[in-house]
Amino acid sequence: MERRRGKNPSNNVPLFGIALKKRGSAGYEYRGVFAPYDLREMEGNFERFEQLVEQQEGRKARADDWNDFCEKCGKKGGLTMCLGCNLVFHERCLVSKVIDGGLKRNEELICPDCAKDMHEKGGGERGGASRQ
Repeated sequence: MERRRGKNPSNNVPLFGIALKKRGSAGYEYRGVFAPYDLREMEGNFERFEQLVEQQEGRKARADDWNDFCEKCGKKGGLTMCLGCNLVFHERCLVSKVIDGGLKRNEELICPDCAKDMHEKGGGERGGASRQ
């Protein structure tokens, strides 16, 4: 029955993640996207890439701190930044293939690498990092 609804209980690695910022809340709720219509809450927290840049370089993150090309198709333009690292994606290349309508205004992307790291650590602290 679960499989019919688009859920895949045998998949234990998220395709990517979504950080949901609720109105009036200081923090995020994290969800891993394992298959279409299969969003599971992920416990924990991780350091946002913007915080990492501020801690390591003593300045606010700038647009040029993130990569310039989509990690899936290699093209520029209309890119969505990962909340936890410097990777960027077109929504159509990553999110829209799994979630109809893409991300909502109060949602941020967590790239496949950061979502996998967070999931594997069981919701423990995930340090942001630059990825090539």
